[in-house]
Amino acid sequence: MEIKKEKKENFINFLLLFITVAAVLVITEYGLRFSDIFNYNQIPAKPFGELFDGYPMKANYSFMFWGNIVLLPPSNITTNSYGLRDREYSIRKNPDIIRILCLGDSVTFGQGVSLEHSFPKKLEQLFNESGKMKIEVLNFAVPGTGTVDQLRLLEELGLKFQPDIVILTIIGNDYENQLEYGESTLAKVQKILNNGSESYTLRWMRDLISIAHFSNSKLSENEKSNKIIIPLKSILDLSHSNNFTLIVAQGYGTENLIGVTEFFLDNNILFVNLHRIDLPREAKYLKVKKGKIMDGHFTEPANQKVAELLYTATRKVVATYQD
Repeated sequence: MEIKKEKKENFINFLLLFITVAAVLVITEYGLRFSDIFNYNQIPAKPFGELFDGYPMKANYSFMFWGNIVLLPPSNITTNSYGLRDREYSIRKNPDIIRILCLGDSVTFGQGVSLEHSFPKKLEQLFNESGKMKIEVLNFAVPGTGTVDQLRLLEELGLKFQPDIVILTIIGNDYENQLEYGESTLAKVQKILNNGSESYTLRWMRDLISIAHFSNSKLSENEKSNKIIIPLKSILDLSHSNNFTLIVAQGYGTENLIGVTEFFLDNNILFVNLHRIDLPREAKYLKVKKGKIMDGHFTEPANQKVAELLYTATRKVVATYQD
């Protein structure tokens, strides 16, 4: 009799727990929907989640991007047949063309602006306006990636395009920003939560995981630096074996990483400090549509300034290919 009573109590406790959890989820879901505190009513979940259903991204895909965690001015995202945010290019390069390949994360990708206003395309425009030789600048950037991911993308796809110059943009969170394409437990969890679900609760959980992951790193300062320097060494080795020039665009946050700038100097790597952009902060970074919070991605004028910095720094390198 006591055993039956205990089982009944356990069942009742489990049922109460289930009802409580379900009630909390329902209240959270409707609370998020009615308050729209995170702008989820205006940020479609499915398109951005589906963007990563491919390597490096989903091929021949187009959607209107309103932001991921925060609401940004809308911009069109279209990928080519190689899963890159760019127009179509033939793998075979004409001998009269100099090809520049840009590696990076969402900053190079041009998150929050149109493709034409991303700094790789602005750089291409600046070179071709000079008229001496045709320059192709290919945007190989993928949001959320780190230096180790960009090394893999260069090895598996980028080298096939026979680049003459590779511009690698390094941002201060690249030691954490490593998708690993589903290999890590965190990546698997984020993929489940970022699968295009229309549930506001799941999207909120995904955003909390992303914010916690990037703001609570347990890595030491040396470990952070090594997660950038080690793959960077491999990219430098590839530049020697594949006859391309490596140029690094040093973005925000990297000046605090131990040994990164010293690595550039010790290995004679041409690097451009993006902090030199001559714009006030409010004109440099995108603003969230509600309020005055800075998103951290470049505005159209800032992308233009970055392109001008890179143009000034790289035209001497380009000239060596024109001679």
